[in-house]
Amino acid sequence: MTTKKQNRISTAVTVLVILGMILSMIVPGMTASAANGTLTLICQTETVILEGMEWNIYSAAKRDGDGELYLTEPFKGYPISLEDTSTSALLDTAKTMENYVVVDKLAPLQASQTADRNGKLSFTGLEAGMYLLVGKNVEVDDITYIPSPMLVEMVEENGTVIDLPTYPKYTMRPTKVGTEEVLTMRKVWEDDNDAKAMRPTVIKVEIYRNGALFDEVELTKENDWFYSWSGDPTDDWRVIERQVPNPYTVTYRMNDIQYVVVNTISDQGELDVTTTTTTTTTTTTTTTTTTTGTGTGTDTGTGDESDDTTTTTTGTQTVTTTAPVTTTGKKEDLPQTGQLWWPVPVLAISGVLFFVFGLQMTLKSKNEEQ
Repeated sequence: MTTKKQNRISTAVTVLVILGMILSMIVPGMTASAANGTLTLICQTETVILEGMEWNIYSAAKRDGDGELYLTEPFKGYPISLEDTSTSALLDTAKTMENYVVVDKLAPLQASQTADRNGKLSFTGLEAGMYLLVGKNVEVDDITYIPSPMLVEMVEENGTVIDLPTYPKYTMRPTKVGTEEVLTMRKVWEDDNDAKAMRPTVIKVEIYRNGALFDEVELTKENDWFYSWSGDPTDDWRVIERQVPNPYTVTYRMNDIQYVVVNTISDQGELDVTTTTTTTTTTTTTTTTTTTGTGTGTDTGTGDESDDTTTTTTGTQTVTTTAPVTTTGKKEDLPQTGQLWWPVPVLAISGVLFFVFGLQMTLKSKNEEQ
């Protein structure tokens, strides 16, 4: 009886191990990763140590089995693109994510950390992945230091996530309150001049001041996708486009008084353009008249004139012309083998069930023999 129970436990453990292996292959991010990395920020300029600067860390993205980045919580579902990983593009993406952090009050991955007297702070227990770091302003000697948000990727080697020291960048400006300036917002489309005819006729943008909704405006072609208002540039201004049209993604670029909302066409749902050629055949009939004579062409006074003969010939000319005809249709994302994705987990689970059934039959047979 004990042997049968042990066999059943062994079978269950084997099933769980195999199922976990299969899920790790078909579900991105299922592969176990060590959580022993440390990310250290050094908050200082060439002359000033920014003691007391507070930072938060957020999980931003991970890499799948093909090494491609995909968004993780809390940014999963936001219209953010990770296709471009150049330094400038990642800075824009970090600012875009920071916008959502502030406006939507997204929860950080860990508790906030504050720079010590040496300007250092650390986040520990991190696994491989990309993280967003968002800092808060700090004032030193009538100068406000505004930290730029950062996207930092932690990598794993030999089961260990490499510890990473990072030096944030800052914008410095005199501390002042109560000034009024003209602030501007503009919508920019990066879609090959609306080649796919997917632009909406109007978009709604929310304007936030210090985390609170300040105004909601509409941008259209009629107002040149532009809006301006008066405000104190030392306030924390944010703009958020709600209901970003599919398949566009959004990026926010800003300085003290200018805010740009960029919509870029996404590869998802990209139209597949197919060009075919049509052939047209044209038949042309040509008539030719030929006149021949047997006389001398001289009047002899007898009344006889030259004999004339008229001949008509008909020719046929065929002209072939070609013209391109373009049709469009949605592209479908397929596995590299060309097979649809949905049978993969079904077949995998079916394989596990057949394996379990066969294993149980084998163990039953051995028990009967004993």
